[in-house]
Amino acid sequence: MDIVDALNNAYKEFVATAANVLEAKEFSGGQKTAVTDAALENFKQRWALFCDQAEEFVESVKQQIRSECLVDEATGSVVAKSVEILLNRYMFLSGTSQHFVLGSV
Repeated sequence: MDIVDALNNAYKEFVATAANVLEAKEFSGGQKTAVTDAALENFKQRWALFCDQAEEFVESVKQQIRSECLVDEATGSVVAKSVEILLNRYMFLSGTSQHFVLGSV
């Protein structure tokens, strides 16, 4: 599994636990119970995992851009390719099927 898949899975789990918190709260009539406390604790853990995965993703993209820039700083193609990669990863994460290729946008 790559970083994008891990981030996507962490996000889905985070959203699912958020729904669980709302369901537990609704079931308890808005009262604090052991079930709502457990749902909130799970929510906190999934939030932390999602944040960790997002940070790892950002660091990975930064490293990839740095590596590409070191390969050939003299050409503009490195910057263009990095922008394409970032745009395409963003579009993937946002659930859009559009694919960017600079120069043909």
